[in-house]
Amino acid sequence: MKRWFDKRAKIKAFQIANLILLWDKAHEKKGQHSKFDPLWTGPYQIANILGDITFEIKYLSGNDLSLPVNC
Repeated sequence: MKRWFDKRAKIKAFQIANLILLWDKAHEKKGQHSKFDPLWTGPYQIANILGDITFEIKYLSGNDLSLPVNC
């Protein structure tokens, strides 16, 4: 199964100004959220690329977030 999946998986390349959603880690565990609670936050815009999967993001209004995130 892993080999089959890996053959068909596509690498996602993020660019500056792409819109992304972030996983809400605080509500991830079962019982920490109700059925209709949103588990994603955003949208945010990529402001700068720091590494392969590390980005600085900002709100759509233009305000930067203080910490870099991994996507």
